[in-house]
Amino acid sequence: MIDPKQILAWCAVPAALGAVLLFFSGQIDARAQDTAQVEVRKQMAPVQQQLAELVDQGRRDEDFRLRVYCLDRKHQDKPADERERLCDTESDARWAEWRAKDAKLKEGQP
Repeated sequence: MIDPKQILAWCAVPAALGAVLLFFSGQIDARAQDTAQVEVRKQMAPVQQQLAELVDQGRRDEDFRLRVYCLDRKHQDKPADERERLCDTESDARWAEWRAKDAKLKEGQP
């Protein structure tokens, strides 16, 4: 499974490094620095979108795999209706956990 924090951090490194180098070199003023940051964000937007799509696809694949395992093997002693309800609950919990991780990532928390 691809860790979204590592991937997003990896994508941000070149942009941040470039901005830091330009800032400390004294070769550009604040206005040019803002323009450079805007340009970097524009260039990184498609990459971040593709990354988000890959992470989402990975999560859907993992959820499907775990759901199939849950329905077929995990709760075999339960009736089909109860087994499906339990597996739905587990799936919902996974997605809630992923949403919480994404929210923390957007806030900048590890």
